[in-house]
Amino acid sequence: MVEERFDMLEVREALKGVFPGGELVYFPETVSTSDEAMARARDGAAEGTFVLAENQTAGRGRRGAAWFADPDTALLFSLVLRPVGKDVSTWARMTSVAALALARTIEDTTGLEPKIKWPNDIYIGGRKSAGILVEAAGDFLVLGIGLNVNTPRCSFPDALQGIATSLRAELGDGIAISRSALLAEFLKKFGECYPSMLSGKGFSRIIPEIEERSMLLNRKAIVYQGKTQLQGIVRGLGDHGELRMEVPPSNHPIEILSADRVRLAVP
Repeated sequence: MVEERFDMLEVREALKGVFPGGELVYFPETVSTSDEAMARARDGAAEGTFVLAENQTAGRGRRGAAWFADPDTALLFSLVLRPVGKDVSTWARMTSVAALALARTIEDTTGLEPKIKWPNDIYIGGRKSAGILVEAAGDFLVLGIGLNVNTPRCSFPDALQGIATSLRAELGDGIAISRSALLAEFLKKFGECYPSMLSGKGFSRIIPEIEERSMLLNRKAIVYQGKTQLQGIVRGLGDHGELRMEVPPSNHPIEILSADRVRLAVP
């Protein structure tokens, strides 16, 4: 299988359309795009600095979990953001905003029906296809995304068979997707969603769509926080992207800002 290489002109034009001062940084291989973006941000890189790689040797997700991506088939990138002058409490919305932009991109590009699994995963057909990692330091954020695009189903390790997927696997392994076009569309949609993170009213307008796309809404879930487990019915999102859950015996809604892991409860 001959893998598509990125069309740098297409990606660069899409980036400039959203972040005129952004810089595209490309690596055939790197340890982690988020590590690269974080280092550049600490050195003063502008908002919109975009680190893209064909392969990561130590890609990671939340809580340091490893992330599998077949070389030359995935979207692996990180974006420096500097929401200057905004209350840092609004930064917690970034994962939800990015998840919405990515779900819209997948749906509009492929016709698939992605679901958002709070706080940071995209699922298709009950299998994980993408992960989102947001890291904050000082006055900036780094948004990292890994999306399995053209990975054949047979390429996933045995341990991930049945729980991980790619866009190509869901469409049929004979159908390849242009990663450049997909990335350009994501940047466009992220540009549409990003202002919502910075505004309470803007975020409240997109909450219904995020909830509609949720794979947890109105379902029983278990939230793991260290040694603590909370089980209840998910009822939506709070003002900053918190998970709203009714927990017995009171069934009074509580808001959960972060968690180590979330899974659906066995019926």
